[in-house]
Amino acid sequence: VGTHTPIRAKAMAIQNDETTVVFISLDVIGIEHRFLRDLAKRFKKQGIPEKNFILSGTHTHSGPGTLSNRLPLQLVAVDLYK
Repeated sequence: VGTHTPIRAKAMAIQNDETTVVFISLDVIGIEHRFLRDLAKRFKKQGIPEKNFILSGTHTHSGPGTLSNRLPLQLVAVDLYK
């Protein structure tokens, strides 16, 4: 019972006189469309259209292997660097 590893999310908004753009990174592999729809409704209330936000799923189990030539990391990630 409890939390092994917390899931993280980060957001950054950039705004000028006319437009606000929001970037969101989530510690997940994928994002369901229903989450996107809910987020779009919330942003619309703030005057930010759906086209002005960007979501990124940043979690991957094979990242260390694909980003390293080191065999131990490749084995842990079950993915050989090519």
